[in-house]
Amino acid sequence: MVRRLFGCVAVALVALSGCTSTSGGTETPGPSPSGATSAGSVGSAPCVPAAAKAAVQVLVSKTGFDSTCVKARAGKQFLFVNDSDAAQSLKTGSGSPESFRVDLPKRTSTYARTFSKKGTYEIEQLGGRTTLTLVIQ
Repeated sequence: MVRRLFGCVAVALVALSGCTSTSGGTETPGPSPSGATSAGSVGSAPCVPAAAKAAVQVLVSKTGFDSTCVKARAGKQFLFVNDSDAAQSLKTGSGSPESFRVDLPKRTSTYARTFSKKGTYEIEQLGGRTTLTLVIQ
């Protein structure tokens, strides 16, 4: 009984440490905690069209976008909504098929945009922590 309990505790500790053991006794890295990438920054896998979730709007607050990888249809309206008591400013990153810069001065301020050009848009929040990747199909 004690041996079985010890084995369960050892398995739990390995899972919590984020490492797995090989038969040679060396450790190999397990999954990164909190979505950290190998460079050490917090994030997730790159946004690709297959991984993007369909959306018609995103909310933006002082901590960033509520979704960071979304897709929408060309010719359809897409909304950016301020979900913060502070003003929010957004702009497209370099290389985006179309560009814009918009200020959302107060909570519920909304910017409606109809994207006519297909492609991948990087939307930056000035002073924010996240970038939105918007795939227009």
